[in-house]
Amino acid sequence: MEGGFYGIVTEKGGKYLPVNLKEEFKKDGLRIWFKARPKKVATIQMWGKPIEILEIRKVKKFFKVKVAVLYERIGDGKWINRSVEDEIKIFKETNADFILRAFWRWASCPEKCEDLPEKMREKFKIKGYSYSHLEKTISKIKKEIPGIIICGAIPAQIIQRKVVWNPQTKEIIRYPETWDLALDPSKWKIDMSKEELQCRFAKTHFWVPQDLDCRDYNPEIASAYFPDITNKKFQELLLSWAKRQIDAGVDAVWIDMLFRQVIMLYRITRDFNHPAVKESYESACKIVKKIHEYGEKKGKDIHVGSWPTAIYFPYPLPGLDFVTLSPSRREVREMKLDGKEWDKRLKLIRKKFGNIPIFAFIDWAGSTKTPLGEFSQVLTKEEQKE
Repeated sequence: MEGGFYGIVTEKGGKYLPVNLKEEFKKDGLRIWFKARPKKVATIQMWGKPIEILEIRKVKKFFKVKVAVLYERIGDGKWINRSVEDEIKIFKETNADFILRAFWRWASCPEKCEDLPEKMREKFKIKGYSYSHLEKTISKIKKEIPGIIICGAIPAQIIQRKVVWNPQTKEIIRYPETWDLALDPSKWKIDMSKEELQCRFAKTHFWVPQDLDCRDYNPEIASAYFPDITNKKFQELLLSWAKRQIDAGVDAVWIDMLFRQVIMLYRITRDFNHPAVKESYESACKIVKKIHEYGEKKGKDIHVGSWPTAIYFPYPLPGLDFVTLSPSRREVREMKLDGKEWDKRLKLIRKKFGNIPIFAFIDWAGSTKTPLGEFSQVLTKEEQKE
């Protein structure tokens, strides 16, 4: 027809004619995720089912992945007598296309090990703990395996107490300024003190003694804090860690506990409409958007992933390109997946996010009370093999 028109063709061949498609989505071949309702109108196109778009967003076509591996972390093998060449051999032997959490760093990472005090320098060199080291490692790996996808990682749940630094601005933040970045529910007039919330979370990560009475919590005794994702200063820090990894050559960024603050504040308020809960969610989504934008600015198609927690919230979805799942402690211990629960979760992910990649791995943390803790400390060698 004169001028043509835009329609939506689904992966299953369904044809829909949107009556309110925004200009930014009028692009042939664009991959989208959408939610709509039928529209009873007469059209001149004589094509597809008329619909009114309720929600719509662009979906990136994910890199083709056949074999995904979790290798934490590339380039840090010297301290266990493993070279980058040894790592490359592993990736070749496993035919790896995708490396998850390839540069997971719990604490701030220096630009170069030479920038550190002499007593720290050698330890950081052995563990490949610098961005310049990451650049060299990625360059070596991609020279040998050109198509491999390297996924970095950043934590949304920690700010070190003593010192953190921004790799882009070079700004150094020390205590007590780090305490200013810690989440304080009382700023939304929630009836819980900053100290109590920080103490509760710190115990789950062993940042304070396990037998500490939270009434005796003092920020000076904790090794780290749970940060406030609505704090602009922390947003800048979190983004700087992602951006520097992108500059070093990663193709994707995985964010741990991106929506943990939303869950924490919802459990206290029991209200998804509470400003604290909504603002926390919006800030988390903003992080995803900003990482995508930085990738585009650099001419890269950067993919962002996290846990699929957002599927349980009554908000518009974040623009995640992939999600990760882990079996529970019980499932690992009993060596049996809860099939019904997995089917239910996967169905909801597909319904909400569409056909995005879902990577599953056995998760862990600084405790044996984790899925991998159960695997390595409870199961016998024979059970592990099975």
